[in-house]
Amino acid sequence: MKDEFEDLSKIIQALEKQVLSLESIHHHASSLENQIAQDSRRFNLQNLLLRINAVQNLVDRIEIEVDNLEMRVSSIEHMGFRFKTGGL
Repeated sequence: MKDEFEDLSKIIQALEKQVLSLESIHHHASSLENQIAQDSRRFNLQNLLLRINAVQNLVDRIEIEVDNLEMRVSSIEHMGFRFKTGGL
């Protein structure tokens, strides 16, 4: 009978160790899950910032092209005025 209790005691101790191991694994898994969620949000934020920068670059390029077109229109208007007045 004493041997049976010792065997049961050993089994219970082994189960307790396994439960502690499972709790530790669960804790690490939860921590990893939180870290992955944070990384995902950070990645989404980085993607958003990259897209915003790309849009800003496009807007800058469009503004430069608009300025160039305005200068051309101004030059053409000036040339037309000079042509009408007979001056070169």
